[in-house]
Amino acid sequence: ENQWIGVAYEELLREPERVLDRVCGLVGEAYDPAMMAYPGRSTYGPTDAKNAERWREKLTPEQMALVEARLGDMMDGAGYGREQPAVRLGPIKMAWLHLRDKAYRARFAMKRYGMGLYLRERATRWLGMKAAHERALERVHEVDEANLK
Repeated sequence: ENQWIGVAYEELLREPERVLDRVCGLVGEAYDPAMMAYPGRSTYGPTDAKNAERWREKLTPEQMALVEARLGDMMDGAGYGREQPAVRLGPIKMAWLHLRDKAYRARFAMKRYGMGLYLRERATRWLGMKAAHERALERVHEVDEANLK
């Protein structure tokens, strides 16, 4: 018996009830139309099939080329075509992207958690202060939960 199913994002947006019915069947639950009433109980709106192509408006050609350079084989295997000519990322470009990613992540964390909590979590992890790090992580998780939609 299958223990997993593949769900394409586009399919989920176009036919959410049908996809949810398949997922429910996998976990042995009955689909209930009330499951689609989440917009009334959350800050999420209803699914919109137009969102499947929204990335085309948001990503620059360079960003698309970088995504395809990293995930192109996976995209091919899933039946997605490539938008950009293939690019090869040399070691300098890869190092630059890695550093830029670390900087973006740090800036996001500082903004979300505040400088104090950000530094406390990093320092206690780096110094191996297990109990203090666990307390810092508890606070991080509280902030994350408060930011869920």
